[in-house]
Amino acid sequence: MGERRTDMPRKRGGWLKGLVLAVLGVAVTGGLVWQFWFKDQVAFAQVATGYAAQKVCSCINVSERDLASCLTDFTVDTAPFQFSVAPERAADAGSVAVTVMGGLGRATSSPTGVGGGCVAQ
Repeated sequence: MGERRTDMPRKRGGWLKGLVLAVLGVAVTGGLVWQFWFKDQVAFAQVATGYAAQKVCSCINVSERDLASCLTDFTVDTAPFQFSVAPERAADAGSVAVTVMGGLGRATSSPTGVGGGCVAQ
């Protein structure tokens, strides 16, 4: 008892090597997901929010309809989008801000004047 066995070599740093490999695996997987899927989703979200902001801003300020009525013009589900319309008394009255994907896609459109439509910010 108390004798140390010398016939079995002891591995040192095995847990460190496993940790490094796990971190590397997660990084490579994350990079591949970003490159081949998520990057395109973010780009699409940025385009879609700009289009939605422009369309809703024009609908509210030119057609003089309310937000609920304007959202019926879309042929796709607008549930993932968050719309906000600036109140009439605000400095940016009639502006429409749209966000999606927790803010990764964000756009604002403001009216240009009486009957002039809207312009993206």
